[in-house]
Amino acid sequence: MSGGVERKSPWRQAALGGLQRVVPKHRLFVRGSEKSRSVYLTFDDGPDPVRTTQVLDVLQKYSVQATFFVVGQQAAAHRNLLRRVAEMGHAIGGHTYYHHRPEQVNARQLMSEIHETDAVLRETLGITSPWFRPPFGKLTVGKLWRLWADRRTIVLWNRDPRDYRASTAREVIDWVQQNPISGGDVLLFHDTAPHTAAALDEIVPYLRKAGLDFAALGEN
Repeated sequence: MSGGVERKSPWRQAALGGLQRVVPKHRLFVRGSEKSRSVYLTFDDGPDPVRTTQVLDVLQKYSVQATFFVVGQQAAAHRNLLRRVAEMGHAIGGHTYYHHRPEQVNARQLMSEIHETDAVLRETLGITSPWFRPPFGKLTVGKLWRLWADRRTIVLWNRDPRDYRASTAREVIDWVQQNPISGGDVLLFHDTAPHTAAALDEIVPYLRKAGLDFAALGEN
């Protein structure tokens, strides 16, 4: 699972807020412009042959562009599905190759996994991606500097509906409806969670009715 499984502690949130103010968005992206009317739907941990397909079908139904942070070994195992994500115009970023817990991976291993995922994207799609989302949203200072030296954009989020632990789609929908979403917000979802696709089928028209639209990374 991705960065949403563990909630950030108050001191980590404060540190992140400080970084946001001094680090340019092409190095650390947590939310877009407050003047924007678009929100960013982002999906971690896939591609999954069943659930990613369901998510893609909903996004296609509403002509929504989103961003998928793929796990390298999943992408390698499901290359045709990875191609569908790209062919639909969605942005693609990396989410490590094995999705180990952050404390189990040092900076050198992290970069090795990122480059291994790059190879899968290059072999399958003819591209690599500058966008990287760390598992659990956790990075040490050493990893941070290695990523920036490699010219990566670290992408986090500022809205987490916790779809990974929802027992029904209604829980995810209710979270979105009870927590105001604004232009520029980055929403964390998982295209491996069982209720995400069904939740999106109501969330997307709900947000559009509220005057918002959707963008993938690299847009707006």
